[in-house]
Amino acid sequence: MDKLHSTTLHQSLTKEVLYAGAEREIFIFVCFASLMIWFAGKDLLAGILAFSLWTVGITIARILVKKDTCWTKVYLRHIKYQKFYPAGEKIKVPEAEVKIFQVTK
Repeated sequence: MDKLHSTTLHQSLTKEVLYAGAEREIFIFVCFASLMIWFAGKDLLAGILAFSLWTVGITIARILVKKDTCWTKVYLRHIKYQKFYPAGEKIKVPEAEVKIFQVTK
């Protein structure tokens, strides 16, 4: 009765899924962008440019993941915030209609 209940947290449930050491969304974006460059050019120069974009993009993504494994989600949430929130009511309620009756004689 005096012993506290403990729960095991498995690493597979708390760890981010990484592809080639980078976040999934960034990995897919870099691969898709480099493939678009390669297929658009269809020559050796486009292939070299696509390969260099892929290696540089994945390298930068891997460096950033070492700092924070969900840095893109944090950054996207950060840019959604406004610099200033003006004071006002919390709930916007439409104004009620006021019917004005005129008394005629």
